[in-house]
Amino acid sequence: MFHRFLSSFTLQAEQYIETTNNRCIVADRDGIGYVSNSEEQFQRTVLCLALGVAYRAVIRDFMHKVTGATNGGNITELLKLYRQILTFNAGNYFRYPVDLNNHELRIVWDTIHQNWCLQELNQELTNQLTAVAELLRAEQETRDAELKEQQAQRVADKAEHDAKRETLFNRRATLVGVLL
Repeated sequence: MFHRFLSSFTLQAEQYIETTNNRCIVADRDGIGYVSNSEEQFQRTVLCLALGVAYRAVIRDFMHKVTGATNGGNITELLKLYRQILTFNAGNYFRYPVDLNNHELRIVWDTIHQNWCLQELNQELTNQLTAVAELLRAEQETRDAELKEQQAQRVADKAEHDAKRETLFNRRATLVGVLL
């Protein structure tokens, strides 16, 4: 049984990777070919492909949202995205979402993962996220320094005002003491 999901015209017969004695797979970013006599294994392969498509879509969507929020200067949206991306990476993105004991699925997943550059896309998203976090941290440090400076100025202004009031009070008290 040969199953092919292609919009690719670059796949060649010599590119097929044997997954077992009677099954093999070939893939690029535009398509996948799978030769098998097992409908169940074919279904697992389709699920791997669907997961790869979903990973790529989510990662690209996050990348576009981070870029838009960064260019728009929307700090609230960036913080929300930061949390969503960390949650996605921690709970939903796995380098090996298949049972590593299943030799064939590992090969299928590696083929899809490599050809669709999922690791590279996720790394780019992570790098983008790190850069945004550094930007936010630097901006927060600047705001904190400005706030600290303003608070110090207020304390100095209050101390100067209090000193003037005390001097004025002392002059008046001296004047009252002299007059009495």
